[in-house]
Amino acid sequence: MSAKTGMLETVYREKCHLDDKYYIYVHAKDTVLIVSNEYILVPPTMAGYVSSRVSKVVEGFGHISTTIDPNWSGAALIAISNPSNQMLKIYVGKNALPSGIPNNLATITFHYLHTPCKLGDKEKRHRGMRIDLLKQVAYTQKRGLRSFFRKCFCFRRREFTDYFFARSKMLESEFTEEVWDEFLNDFSSLKASSSSKLENKSQKAKKTARDFIITEHIFIRFYHFIVRFKSQTTLLLLILLFVLWQLSILPENSLNILLQFFTSI
Repeated sequence: MSAKTGMLETVYREKCHLDDKYYIYVHAKDTVLIVSNEYILVPPTMAGYVSSRVSKVVEGFGHISTTIDPNWSGAALIAISNPSNQMLKIYVGKNALPSGIPNNLATITFHYLHTPCKLGDKEKRHRGMRIDLLKQVAYTQKRGLRSFFRKCFCFRRREFTDYFFARSKMLESEFTEEVWDEFLNDFSSLKASSSSKLENKSQKAKKTARDFIITEHIFIRFYHFIVRFKSQTTLLLLILLFVLWQLSILPENSLNILLQFFTSI
């Protein structure tokens, strides 16, 4: 989930000969909140912390630093920032390398405590996966004109986010390992199901997280290229317009209109 937009990032499918790969984009100056696949059960005699992997830092991502308290049970919520000026790509599950090395995002280190922590389950303030924090930064809590336009035009991501929170309600009553595995069957099994039991149901009834995955075609790649190199693209466009104006292909007053537009913004 993007902390800036409050919506789940779009998952893209990359067609490969052997096995399809999946990835997301982390936009410049944004932070994504990533829920781990792993269910972590920490005894009262241990505590841990999550740290960055150098393979991610050298790609341009910021450092990760968070803790895992004693008596914690559930998935971990990891925040990864992109402090650079360009979009960065994170592969889901595996790297883009032919070896198919798992795409590990962070390292967890545990330490023994001198005395056990006496915090009981009834005294826990936070639920596993920190769904309370995800709801705080969701798009429904965002205000302003920019947030309004995101809600209008990013309808696919908005629907994906609504689906995520609707499915996470099954974790509110109990956050056990069995319930977590059931939740992951929808969000971690990226390949489409071939079951025929859903043939007679409506399209809305058989909606799954896999339905929000899209294949990045040439138009989406062109859009991401412009976003990634927007400064260079703007300069190239201005040079092209100037050349067309010098060749008298464009009207004489068109360049003045464009200059007034760029100076106004």
